[in-house]
Amino acid sequence: MGTVLGKVSVETPKYELLSQTERYEIRKYAPLVAAEVRASEIFGSGETQKRQLDSMGFRLLANYIGAIGKPANHSATGQDPEAVAMTAPVVNKPEQIAMTAPVVTTEVEGAPRTRELSGQGTSGDGKSSRIGGTMAFYLPSKYDSIEKAPVPEDKRVHLVQIPARKVAVCIFSGNVDMISSRKQAIDLFQALRADHIPMKGEPKTLDEAVWSLARYNPPWSLPWRKRNEVQIELEM
Repeated sequence: MGTVLGKVSVETPKYELLSQTERYEIRKYAPLVAAEVRASEIFGSGETQKRQLDSMGFRLLANYIGAIGKPANHSATGQDPEAVAMTAPVVNKPEQIAMTAPVVTTEVEGAPRTRELSGQGTSGDGKSSRIGGTMAFYLPSKYDSIEKAPVPEDKRVHLVQIPARKVAVCIFSGNVDMISSRKQAIDLFQALRADHIPMKGEPKTLDEAVWSLARYNPPWSLPWRKRNEVQIELEM
């Protein structure tokens, strides 16, 4: 019954709460390692990737850690598979929009923590015209470097080193995906601008900001007991 009622009993990333308002929190996270999949490598082009990634992307990551069978990996020190404990949250990010400088799988040029992806544009009204994105599992804290993490067998699963970061967080409940969470992301972005909080890369629109959706609960949790977060990365 615990997970049905929204209880989170798995490891979650540790952070320092720096400040809090009625609308958002500001946190500082320590470095960590994530396993990541990319819609562009799974589906190719198509706006529906944003929804499809929830199913196929989760399955690839669950296979990697061994959540639904034999782990699809081998130990960093040998050839035997190594089961990896599930953590929370599961994190989705939109794909980078096209820019003049090299871009990465998060939303701001020059962000140091992931790899390059091609981008799409955004419309003038601030609505995203991009496709795809990424889904990631954070690995347990004992894997504090990529070198210590089990090596994925599926080439579509990538290990990513995420440096220390500062983020603004809006917490909400309900059933949500990347498309429906955009409203909360826009509201958070506007609140940060109104409060003159410096965001990473000095974005002028949400589509230039480093933002993500973090979901802490399984699908069978009661919607009103689920914990979801929209996070926007800030200047350190």
